[in-house]
This record gives sequence, structure tokens and C-alpha cells, in this order.
Amino acid sequence: MSLGKADLLAWINKAAEADYLSIEALSDGVAYAQLFDAVHPGSVALTRLNLAPKYPEDNLRNLRIVE
Repeated sequence: MSLGKADLLAWINKAAEADYLSIEALSDGVAYAQLFDAVHPGSVALTRLNLAPKYPEDNLRNLRIVE
């Protein structure tokens, strides 16, 4: 069984209750943080996320929260 980008994106959108249009849009870090927190509740400070990042620096800050 082989899964493609569309399958992965559909799974992430469902799990994160989001509406990402492409895999590249995941670079904002929000979905990763939400998924990680779902697996390990309380391990990610979701309140620190910038849910509407405008600049690459905002994306990096979000991804650092997941580290």
C-alpha cells in the first residue's frame, strides 16, 4: 500500500481539524505542534503558537515550540 502527498495532507487536515491546501503550507509549524500535542498532551505550549504567521521568522518560532 502506497500513500501519496494527497493522502498525507488529508490525514493531517482531519487530525488537526485544519484546511491546508498543500504540503508546503505545513511549514507554518502549527499542524505539527497540534499533532505532537495530541500524541503527548500538554507537551507543547499551544498558546505560544502564532496561528496566522506572516513571515518565515514566525514559522521558525512555531517550529521551535515543537522542539
